[in-house]
Amino acid sequence: GEGTRFPETDLIVVREATEGLYSGVEHWVDRDHTAAETINIITRKASDRIIKFAFELALRERRRRVTAVHKANIMKTTGGLFQTAFRALAARYPQISSDERLIDNMCMQLAKKPEEYDILVTTNLFGDILSDLCAGLAGGLGVAPGALYGESIAVFEPVHGSAPKYAGQDRADPVAEILCVELLLRHLGKTEAADRVFRAVWETIAEKKVVTYDLALPGYTQRPVPPSSCTAMAREIARKVPLVDLDRPLPRPDAPSASAGVDRNLME
Repeated sequence: GEGTRFPETDLIVVREATEGLYSGVEHWVDRDHTAAETINIITRKASDRIIKFAFELALRERRRRVTAVHKANIMKTTGGLFQTAFRALAARYPQISSDERLIDNMCMQLAKKPEEYDILVTTNLFGDILSDLCAGLAGGLGVAPGALYGESIAVFEPVHGSAPKYAGQDRADPVAEILCVELLLRHLGKTEAADRVFRAVWETIAEKKVVTYDLALPGYTQRPVPPSSCTAMAREIARKVPLVDLDRPLPRPDAPSASAGVDRNLME
């Protein structure tokens, strides 16, 4: 079918977002600024928290597998700490399959057979890279929502950035932003409302009638489709929300899963 090249892929990237190589601890080593150094901070507390979150998410969403992604063979202390934390916590969830991949091998596996993976849990930098890779598998950054969860608050935002080069042109893909609303509603326990938003997005993409330029590109659709504006696609999705039939099977494989390429971050 037309659409994403990996229609069976349904991936969630769970990324620690408070430490690691993004801790901001870096400096010049010499006065001439010819060498620099960055500190990779990994703590057992933050590792335990993000890994537990991944396994609890697997239970809550009935996922079958959690894969830890690290580079413990080279970064033996920091990567090894994350690896040790994962193995200890995985033993508490015998009902969930668990395994590990080195970051470079994980990228290769996702390029070859992404459908075999379910939830990936990793550190900050690796999660940043993997979430964009997985978004590409799902159809691009334009369809990938993201969420940051703290102990008492949650923030929802697209995986992509602000794309200032498209400002004022009304051509950006609204799907990632709208799917953030779906994640927000689901987080608030508004399951039916979330299902309606998800299905409205899915059906709009599947129909290939009112889609933005990125979803109308050759390779995403087998027949020529004139691109619509961001406003037009958003309005079409909104129009469908109250009309969708929640009991009807979703059309496949014409649209990517909303959770393919989802970036779930954990913050303080």
